[in-house]
Amino acid sequence: MNYWKGAYVEWLGASTGREFTLTARLHNGGSYDYGVAFNFTDVNNYYLFTTSSNSYYGRHARLFKNVSGSRTLLAGTSSYLAADTWYDLEIRVSGASIEIRAVKEDGTGEVLLSATDASHPDGHVACY
Repeated sequence: MNYWKGAYVEWLGASTGREFTLTARLHNGGSYDYGVAFNFTDVNNYYLFTTSSNSYYGRHARLFKNVSGSRTLLAGTSSYLAADTWYDLEIRVSGASIEIRAVKEDGTGEVLLSATDASHPDGHVACY
């Protein structure tokens, strides 16, 4: 299998589709990659947003799709969610359009990533 290695916690009660907004409150107390998977059907098929504030490995935010175990980068930026800061992460999906926004506690926010892809029409949510 060629899937993204890491720890996942899948929330089976949260079902997604092609029209939804998911808000997750995130905080990274260190410098590790972390994020949210959505439209997750199994370990080989899902979308994954990751971010890292680790300067050694490169600060980034990335959106991947994983199809049949093959990972593809849909969007990436050198912007990232800073360590020791709370964020409301908003994942907005409308048809094939995917947008990831980060909003700080003070209400300021920005679009981190956007992409167009329709590989996964539905699934569950998982923390990464």
